[in-house]
Amino acid sequence: TKDEIQEDLIRDSRIFHFGTLSSTHEGVREATRYAIDVAKEAGCIISFDPNLRPQLWPDQAQLKAAVTEFLPCADILKLSDEELFFVTGKEHIEDAVEELFAMGISVILYTKGSQGAEVYTRTAHVAVSGTGKKAVDTTGAGDGFIGSFLNQLAYEGRTLDDMKKMTDKEWESYLIFSNRYCGESIQKKGALSSYLTRQEMEMLFG
Repeated sequence: TKDEIQEDLIRDSRIFHFGTLSSTHEGVREATRYAIDVAKEAGCIISFDPNLRPQLWPDQAQLKAAVTEFLPCADILKLSDEELFFVTGKEHIEDAVEELFAMGISVILYTKGSQGAEVYTRTAHVAVSGTGKKAVDTTGAGDGFIGSFLNQLAYEGRTLDDMKKMTDKEWESYLIFSNRYCGESIQKKGALSSYLTRQEMEMLFG
């Protein structure tokens, strides 16, 4: 509920990340709206992953309404290839980016499963291929990707203004890191239990 929001925790953060799972009924949706307001006031980067789970919603119209409401709140939007049409009404990501930018979104992170990922900003566009590793269990792969991506932004102390100026090469390094992260996490069963620490990633890839 709104009363349970830990405002100090949010204000002490660099990035606030959320998805539609905290919007499946009005009580938690109100809490999400309030948390976003606190985060924006504190100057946090706002990251949104629609993370569609239709089976948790009474009907698709309510899910679409939640996505539509929260899209303009995001500085960073993470979309999977499976979510693109539902969220934007477009079949190709290139046809959706300008409309998303017009909402105020600064960074679009487009994940394509084994085919890799892309980043779009108003000044950069980068695509990287997948790792080619065979998956044992893909549970939590999308969360692992966005989590490791945001971790890099926080680790380097990036601000929203920084992100608007980042080069293709800088974004490429982020995508490569997160692709590798997911490539390792899908080698194990489970979600949280399959995630690596930054130190483990450094030991594997330097």
